[in-house]
Amino acid sequence: MRENRTLPPRKSGKLEEQADSETKKEVKLKQILVVAFGNSLTTGYQSPTSGSPLPKMTPYTDHLKKMIDTALEKINKLKLLNVIFYNKGVSGELTGDMLQRLDSDVLSVKPSYATILGGSNDIGWSIEPEEIMDNLTQMYDKSSSARIEVIACTVPSIIGLETLIKPRLELNEMIKDYCFDNEIACVDLFASTIALDTNKLDKKYSSDGLHLNTAGYIKMAEAIFEQAFSKLIPIWTIS
Repeated sequence: MRENRTLPPRKSGKLEEQADSETKKEVKLKQILVVAFGNSLTTGYQSPTSGSPLPKMTPYTDHLKKMIDTALEKINKLKLLNVIFYNKGVSGELTGDMLQRLDSDVLSVKPSYATILGGSNDIGWSIEPEEIMDNLTQMYDKSSSARIEVIACTVPSIIGLETLIKPRLELNEMIKDYCFDNEIACVDLFASTIALDTNKLDKKYSSDGLHLNTAGYIKMAEAIFEQAFSKLIPIWTIS
């Protein structure tokens, strides 16, 4: 005797299409690409110390990524949005060097955003702030023309070579003025990392007077998050 089996009702074609569509919506991630462009301050270079005889890298982008993900998780959007950072820092570079590789390391990647930080090495080589700003302006303009939203960063201060603070102040004013005139986001890393009531880099953020330490790169990430990316998250997550 043949056993009677009750088969589950088949879904109609429309119901199947709707279910498939809902599944695709659940797994689809929106990706946002960000290029961090700069020199050793972008790579997160830390000089050797007595306790750490070899140089190490602690890029601010690692900390910034965690901050963005934490903010997205708080509003239940982490599963829907993935912010990807490409760190394109090269230690020792001048802004002229950065300008030469802009096409290959930024424009060709076609990111949505690019953080641009350069000028500290130029100042160390006594290049005039006006020449540095000309290189930065070309980077800002070329990126903007490629529909990449620029996040410009001012150059942090220094300890030990106070004569190099004045050209930093001059360059940073040019950067801030350009950003204001052209409606470009500007992160003031100089103001975020100086000691209170001075224009010197705060000792707690540096181990060699020029490069930052881990606390300094975390502070750098905090400044970029608070002054730029925290304002972008509501735009990204509009339903």
